[in-house]
Amino acid sequence: MNPDGSRVVVFPNGTRKTTAADGKSVVIAFFNGDVKQVKPDQSVVYYYAETKTTQTTHPNGLEVLHFAK
Repeated sequence: MNPDGSRVVVFPNGTRKTTAADGKSVVIAFFNGDVKQVKPDQSVVYYYAETKTTQTTHPNGLEVLHFAK
């Protein structure tokens, strides 16, 4: 538990999960460099480190991909 009320869990494989104090935002930093963010509006942003691609999934099901140039 951090002073600001957020919580951090570190898993044995190096994956790190940070949950905001209000519980509405979560960031998971995976051991392979991928990062998953769950935002307060329940949209999910997933960054694939190997391909430098970002996938955003909105609550209504819309998925948007951004590819590295």
